[in-house]
Amino acid sequence: MALFSRFIPCGVWEAVHLIEGLLANTSDIQPSTVHADTQGQNFPVFALATLFGFDLMPRIRNFKDLIFFRASEKIAYPHIDQLFGESGRNVIDWKLIEKHWIDLMQVAISISEGRLSSATLMRRLRSHSR
Repeated sequence: MALFSRFIPCGVWEAVHLIEGLLANTSDIQPSTVHADTQGQNFPVFALATLFGFDLMPRIRNFKDLIFFRASEKIAYPHIDQLFGESGRNVIDWKLIEKHWIDLMQVAISISEGRLSSATLMRRLRSHSR
């Protein structure tokens, strides 16, 4: 179901506009799960989607080249454990998230209040801008 549309230049990853479109949605339908194309599979888009309460479900092409992270080094996933590499590796760094939680909240509030465009933030993060 289309909830928003936006014209964007060719070559621009549409994922950078995903969060803005969802936050601008004023319809009666408020999705909790959002499907995206392959370009939706990047850390900043996943992080913002999570902060705003959306479950992001991107199409993942070439998943064999990706690194998947476990929630804990003690967790094993019986049918897909090989995707995570060696046991105990590729574990989410929860302390890093906790350390930067206030920064993450400030960014999320700035975006939700319209002080910062999520598209601008995503472009800057993709260019490795400080």
